Amino acid sequence: MNPTVRIDRPATGPLVFRPLDAARDAALLHRWVNQPHARFWNQQGKSQGEIESIYRELLERGQDLRLACREDTGEPLLLLWLYDPRHDVLGQRYAVQPGDRGLHVFLAPVDRAVSGMAYQLLSAALEVAFAEPWVQRIVAEPDLRNDKVITRFLQVGFQREGVVHLPNKNALLLSFNRQRLRAGFVSPPPRRPALRAWGAQVRWHIEKGRVLRAWWRLLRSG
Repeated sequence: MNPTVRIDRPATGPLVFRPLDAARDAALLHRWVNQPHARFWNQQGKSQGEIESIYRELLERGQDLRLACREDTGEPLLLLWLYDPRHDVLGQRYAVQPGDRGLHVFLAPVDRAVSGMAYQLLSAALEVAFAEPWVQRIVAEPDLRNDKVITRFLQVGFQREGVVHLPNKNALLLSFNRQRLRAGFVSPPPRRPALRAWGAQVRWHIEKGRVLRAWWRLLRSG
């Protein structure tokens, strides 16, 4: 069981990153993943029991899954999922370096947006991801069409590494190294970067990914 971690952030106050409990948190996750903005998480339309089974299996496989909650109220704000890219399909699509750790994050739906909250939650998640000394670099692979999350990652300091075509999506590979973590996070957050000419690139890579996946299916069938 991974330890609970406490981190303080300006826009949220003290946060507690506690281990995910598949049974206890299934109803919450089921509600989250069926929100409109969760379509890139690829779990919409599943029952609560199916969601519980998905996360129980991930935990049994040794995945590090945590919920970031406000310390004072217990309100969950973010799901953090850390994994080893060497044992993931992503590791077959890029040159994994020693000390690489994969990251997925899911920001909870909120009734009222708070300025800087997403930035502070992501920066707190990165501190947790780097808590173990062996970790030298965090990699993320959001769907190319998920420009909102890509913008958030770039705002917090991730660097673009290129496009990777995976069996279930076309993704932008991003990285964040320990040296960048040591530089710290600013407050207020920096302006979000603009994704200029992004739409044309996305359309081109979606078509390339469609062709590659058809080719992979052909190779498997042959």
